[in-house]
Amino acid sequence: MTKVGVNAREEASSKKRNTEIARLEQHAKALITKAFPFPHLPPSQQDFEKQWQCFMDDCNNTLGAKRDYRIVFNAAVKIIRRYQRDFGWPFSPPSYLVSHKEPKQLRTKEWLNRAWAVNDFYHAWFDSLLATSKPDAIEAYRNVLLSLLFHSGQCQSAVVLAFNQGLSNDNVELKHINNHIYCRLELASRGLNTNCYVEGEKKHIHLAYLHPITLGLLRQWQGVCKKAWSPPRDKQLCAFLRNGAPTDKALPTSLHHFCQAAIYTTEHQEYVELNQALVEYQIGRVKSYSLPEDNLARLSFPAVNGLSHFEFYTDAAKATYSNPANSNYSAVSNKALFTTLKACFIKAKDNNNKLSPSEVSRRLHAMADDGPYTIGETLLLDWFIHKAQTCSPSSLMQYHCSLSRRWLFLTESCDFAYLDSELLEQMYEDSMAKKDKPNSKRYFVARLKDLHQFGALSGVLPEISSELFTQDKSKQHTRAGFVDEPLFSALLDHIAHLNDLNDDEKLGLKSLCIISYRCGLRLSELQKLQLRNFEVSDIGWIDIRDNRYGNNKTASSRRKVPLFPLLLEHEKAIVQQHLAQRRLLHNKQNSLVFSFGHNPYQCFDTSDVSRFVGQTLKALSGLHHFVFYHLRHSCLNRLQLVFELDEELNAMGNLCRYSAQQRADIKSTLLGQSLQKATLPSRHLPVMSHRK
Repeated sequence: MTKVGVNAREEASSKKRNTEIARLEQHAKALITKAFPFPHLPPSQQDFEKQWQCFMDDCNNTLGAKRDYRIVFNAAVKIIRRYQRDFGWPFSPPSYLVSHKEPKQLRTKEWLNRAWAVNDFYHAWFDSLLATSKPDAIEAYRNVLLSLLFHSGQCQSAVVLAFNQGLSNDNVELKHINNHIYCRLELASRGLNTNCYVEGEKKHIHLAYLHPITLGLLRQWQGVCKKAWSPPRDKQLCAFLRNGAPTDKALPTSLHHFCQAAIYTTEHQEYVELNQALVEYQIGRVKSYSLPEDNLARLSFPAVNGLSHFEFYTDAAKATYSNPANSNYSAVSNKALFTTLKACFIKAKDNNNKLSPSEVSRRLHAMADDGPYTIGETLLLDWFIHKAQTCSPSSLMQYHCSLSRRWLFLTESCDFAYLDSELLEQMYEDSMAKKDKPNSKRYFVARLKDLHQFGALSGVLPEISSELFTQDKSKQHTRAGFVDEPLFSALLDHIAHLNDLNDDEKLGLKSLCIISYRCGLRLSELQKLQLRNFEVSDIGWIDIRDNRYGNNKTASSRRKVPLFPLLLEHEKAIVQQHLAQRRLLHNKQNSLVFSFGHNPYQCFDTSDVSRFVGQTLKALSGLHHFVFYHLRHSCLNRLQLVFELDEELNAMGNLCRYSAQQRADIKSTLLGQSLQKATLPSRHLPVMSHRK
């Protein structure tokens, strides 16, 4: 179906921009060829600087817009880096040019005018609230909603709408944890994800904590007479809240703007301290997600289960995939499958007739009978046979060109018997990340989603989150979870009792988990760490940089992270022992810090570590949403607690086991000192904050 309206304009704009980018990249190649016509003859440093300046002058003379300049510059750097690799140029090229758009500010003049008007409205309402002893149903209902905004600080319009629905249907259920009262709201807003399931259906559950004044007004509402009462509809809610307000042009007329402005009153309440990050979270500008309630309960009652398995690797026989059309199976990948499959969608040279869908289907069935094939190859063939029933040969050819080669590479050495959802998601994400152009990526993701759904319905592939295939930037795949201290201690204890790892490998696996849990490193960052990345000092700064083993995920991933100040004493001893052992056995600075085996230059398999840690956390806790990523997630949340709730942490042993002195050292290390305190600021970057 041909796209129309906004979708058509977006597609046309995307095609136009992709064409412009391709033209600019060709322009960069022409300018570099002009400046360095003989790349196989490495220039001297002086000649390179001279010719590079000529290239820069040509850019200034031929380019106008900043974004065009950035594209050409970065394309040129990429070419120079290829020359460095292919022809042995003895010096490093310039760094890539990175530009960041200034984020839209909240506290603009327009917002302040709204905020002051809403603040005046609040004081007028609160004065009338104190003067009225027995409100009617309408006023009591309105009081609860306004208190939810101004006192409880729940200033997201989606939260207010959900609370309005629950309150009008009389199904707001109050719960408590550690003397804090909250209610469970189901949000209907788009662009939000969750790992909570209600009766098998995925829901976005928000835990809204309520202020004592809100609780008192809620109790008052429950006691009023509700005869002839009808709750306000969602579209009328803002007008309902403003009822009786004096005429003020600055007072918002939309619920979204009214909620955003209300946070100004909340942050100026007595004994309330909200930093800018929390303000933007409370109004929904920064997306975050509530912990599942079973995970929240663990923070108060962190019991762990006993385990009966003590193996890191799984050595059971591989399961086979059977299909009525083709039960042939082989453990060896058929390297010629891609070419043979392509031939099914091309008509013979001596035949001028149009290739019919029935002929394609016949070829595919004949190819399927010529097995044996691996599980991944069999699944791909069966999918094409299925699609041939409804798709034209030209469409199947496009599917093949976009998907087949990547799918075959993805599943060539895949063990389907132990393929869990977490590992499959990681494999899909890695494959999707290699697609650069938006349109090409969108098309590939759509085909991959179709193939995965076919495999999941056939029982070959595990089910995964549907949000993984969503290309909308507002719907990034998200998991919420927190690994408490007793659960992490149980993980380390379980590693110590593994039967199929030697003592050195156990020490390395413990250190790997500790650094992720305390310092917030990704598994891919741990995989590529070299000895040169660890500073030999009391702090032990970890340098996260690109190297031959892998690149950083984003530009913000390039950072320095303090190691030893973030570790507990027994964890510090484990990591120090592992580093000392690696330096003793493999003293070269380019040796990997973590490698399971005797080769210090062989990266470990991230799928083995991810699978083991995820399955162990699930088994120990009894919760099925835990994965390796939650070690990093827990570190970043713990650091936020250190900065936001330092005085209360002494009573939160399940969340944080840092002593008061260690917390002070952590804050000093991460924040450094200002010139106002007569010391130089830290030159190191703090641990990066959490995204998705």
